[in-house]
Amino acid sequence: MTSPEITPTLDETGPFAELSRLVLSDIDVETMLARVAELSADAISGCDAAGVTLIQNGVPSTAAQSDPLVEQVDAYQYEAASGPCLDAAKLQRPFRIESTLEEKRWPEFCKRAADAGVMSSYSVPLAVKGEGVGALNCYSKRIRGFDEADEAMASIFAAQASVAIVNAQLYTGSVQLTQQLYQALQTRGVIERAKGILMQREGYTEDQAFEALRKASQKLNIKLHDIALQITESTAPK
Repeated sequence: MTSPEITPTLDETGPFAELSRLVLSDIDVETMLARVAELSADAISGCDAAGVTLIQNGVPSTAAQSDPLVEQVDAYQYEAASGPCLDAAKLQRPFRIESTLEEKRWPEFCKRAADAGVMSSYSVPLAVKGEGVGALNCYSKRIRGFDEADEAMASIFAAQASVAIVNAQLYTGSVQLTQQLYQALQTRGVIERAKGILMQREGYTEDQAFEALRKASQKLNIKLHDIALQITESTAPK
């Protein structure tokens, strides 16, 4: 018999409602991830502390946390280069530790986590365009602190954290594109002004003026834009 799908109960004033409002609001990614961590700790019954790990250029770091315990325990994984959080991000599937006293897969991490009071954990991957970028980590001070309902909730929060990261990347990309377009227009404007100066001063056609700029650029090993800028600045009023 197939087990019924577990769906978190939603209400208009609870953490999921706030989460949906966050996704639609205009806030930066750091604030979004911090709130995701806090809401995860509040909404997931077995969770005493939650955090978001991001991996950039192969280096993991704790981007958000609901409690200082998160950064401490995350660091145990980073230092050992081994742990459920890192494997969740790498393999793109969740990992649960029922008991850090009994878990055999990550012995170094589990020993240090248990010493810090973390008795169980659940890590859910974060993905952007199908690639792992980190994980949502939920820590409990109780053995077997997470059930299936908790895991379903954690998956929802992880998905929203991924949305926040995607939106941040899209925003950053659009800003960079705008800057590149502006720079391209500025460069083109300088070259056009330099061509006009040569056409007036030397009697060149437009094509001849551009060819003169191109040859000077190659001969002097200077960018075309810089050659054009020198010409426009040399004729500017002092």
